[in-house]
Amino acid sequence: MEALPVGVVILNRATYVVSVNEAFERLLGRSRREVGNQKLETALPEVLIKEYQILERVAKIFSKEAGPDEFEAALSIDGQDRVLRCLLRPGLTSDNPMRAMPTVVIVFHDVTKERQLQLQVFQSEKMSSIGRIAG
Repeated sequence: MEALPVGVVILNRATYVVSVNEAFERLLGRSRREVGNQKLETALPEVLIKEYQILERVAKIFSKEAGPDEFEAALSIDGQDRVLRCLLRPGLTSDNPMRAMPTVVIVFHDVTKERQLQLQVFQSEKMSSIGRIAG
């Protein structure tokens, strides 16, 4: 988990943070000490909790009302605007079915640069179209 370039947080059924990786710390600006053994609503930025309803999404995965979930969230972290692709997946704490406890794994992938490039390409194509129409 530490070698992954994306932020990862693992939650237990009570929505307490079981584990996070180093990329999570860098990406969301919150240390393991801050978020470890904390409720999810304390560990994540408020915008993810309220606007993107991440608690409700996690609850649906635990209750099996919904399968894996994915969404993009626009938020400001330490004064920087970012776009995060958030993936929520059910998981288990162990490969041994007799000891395994259900978890939800949330992966945060920073797609800010990709979205900026897409916007630049869109603007460029738009200007090119306007130029052809004017010509």
